[in-house]
Amino acid sequence: ISNPYAVGKYGVELNAKAMQRYRFIHEELLRVAAGQLPARENWDLKIALCKHMYEDAEAADQFRRRIPQLRTSAAAMRKEPDPVLALLMEELLHARNDLELATGIYGVVKPAILAVYLRHKQETQQIVDQPTIRILRECIADLEEQIAWGREMIGELERCGVFPDASEFAAKLGSYIEAAGGID
Repeated sequence: ISNPYAVGKYGVELNAKAMQRYRFIHEELLRVAAGQLPARENWDLKIALCKHMYEDAEAADQFRRRIPQLRTSAAAMRKEPDPVLALLMEELLHARNDLELATGIYGVVKPAILAVYLRHKQETQQIVDQPTIRILRECIADLEEQIAWGREMIGELERCGVFPDASEFAAKLGSYIEAAGGID
């Protein structure tokens, strides 16, 4: 533990709120991948979406179990934590092709999640919040692997020349994240 005596930025209430957002995003990523799966053309993308759905389900489940430990009612998990994050995920659900979907998930949303998880892990209290750190550590490992794979897939989809440029779609998703005040 690098700094065991620091109080940390994330108290119980802020931690619970942040994890509500994390849980929501992982659950919505599941919904997006499941909704998009039948329409995707690239077989490798389909297979990866299935694997990553499983990993998102595990992450959402871990956050669902951790949130009540932070003195938060289970009823809070039945609602969306931020309407702008809901709009972000709704927009992602409407990706028109393989490149837009891959860019949205692996080029915008998951890198934003990873950045927040890395910061959260560093800024929370290192002893008291060890359960959260353990969850984040596992999520970070999955996200790093997913993003690395996704960047290769995006490059492959761009090189094939079949799909129109997805930078406008990525910018729109980025503006939703910014409007929501970030993932956390």
